[in-house]
Amino acid sequence: ITMNHESPIKSTMFSYQDGVRLASDRIECTGVRKCNFSPIHKAKSASNICASCKLDKCFGNGHLKAAMWLKALGASVSKEAADIAAGQGHLPIVKYLLKVGSISCSENAMTWAAQNGHAEVVQWLSENSDSGCIGGSAARPQFVGIDIAALNGHLAVVKYLHFNRPERFSAKALDGAAANGHLDVLAFLHNHTDLRCTVQAMDKAAENGHLDVVIWLHENRAEGCTKQAMNGAAANGHYDVVSWLHVNRQEGCTKAAMDSAAAGGHIQLVEWLHKHSTCGCSKKAMNMAAAGGHDAVLSFLHTETNVGCSTQAMDLAAKHGHLKTVEWLHLNRSEGCTKAAMDSAARNGDLTMLKWLHKNRKEGYSQCAKKWADSRGHMKVVEFLQLLEQPMQKKGILQ
Repeated sequence: ITMNHESPIKSTMFSYQDGVRLASDRIECTGVRKCNFSPIHKAKSASNICASCKLDKCFGNGHLKAAMWLKALGASVSKEAADIAAGQGHLPIVKYLLKVGSISCSENAMTWAAQNGHAEVVQWLSENSDSGCIGGSAARPQFVGIDIAALNGHLAVVKYLHFNRPERFSAKALDGAAANGHLDVLAFLHNHTDLRCTVQAMDKAAENGHLDVVIWLHENRAEGCTKQAMNGAAANGHYDVVSWLHVNRQEGCTKAAMDSAAAGGHIQLVEWLHKHSTCGCSKKAMNMAAAGGHDAVLSFLHTETNVGCSTQAMDLAAKHGHLKTVEWLHLNRSEGCTKAAMDSAARNGDLTMLKWLHKNRKEGYSQCAKKWADSRGHMKVVEFLQLLEQPMQKKGILQ
């Protein structure tokens, strides 16, 4: 089947509202054939996609009328079509493919539908297909199977799977639900299964700021948490979680708590940790605060602690374009910087920063500065650096 630009078949496709977007692509095919979605097919332009690819696109996007029309022309359907349609929640497409189209699905169909919260599709597949779904797995480091339904907070799906399917959830379901703040899913699994979560449940719930989940886990589960709970909460600025953990748990935190709070510019937390925690911080606190241009944090750490920073502070501040921070460090700290400061400024095309560093610092720059500036098209920076390399003109440049 070959369709040219003015093909009446193409014009007919426009009558199908569901297929308008797909119909706008030109279909060229030297014979209807099955497409296996190989890398070659994926790389082809929209104007040269085989009819079977078009058909699978229609099914995957829920365009039933256009898909039925293409199939009537003889285009074949890939074996993944039903799985993809199920994962996208297109129940009419799934019904058509399995009942009329004589297409079977794999266990991916129900699994993907469950992961995306399509309860009606999950139920229909359970009652009309023998393919099943992929159960949770404790053996793999990544989330797999129906555990992702819990991770994504799809309570209706979780309930249906638990009461109607033989496949089981794993401990990752509890950990995932807790991490994403899905307390209703967490409580359901707690009350209806004998699953045990891990310390990751409270650690991740704290890190993501879900105080209600942290409190529930503390009151209903025995797994507890690690120092990473407070460290993670501090990194993300969750003051309420950090203060609650400090009062109600014994794990405490490490230097990473104040370091990461400083990196995020969370001045309230930095002040609180300095007052209530004995862990203190490392040079990373000031270094990363400088990198983010968090001058209030820098000033506090400079005044209230003796940890100090390293040359990374000014290097990173220059790299990220924080001129005021660079100026503050120049006036208040003695660590200085390295050639990386001017190199980064040149690479980023930050001529203002570059001129300031040249005028006020002595570290200079490396051969990389001009090369990086040139490769990124920062011609004004390149011209400035070239003039600096001509001693007789230096005075005029600075003026």
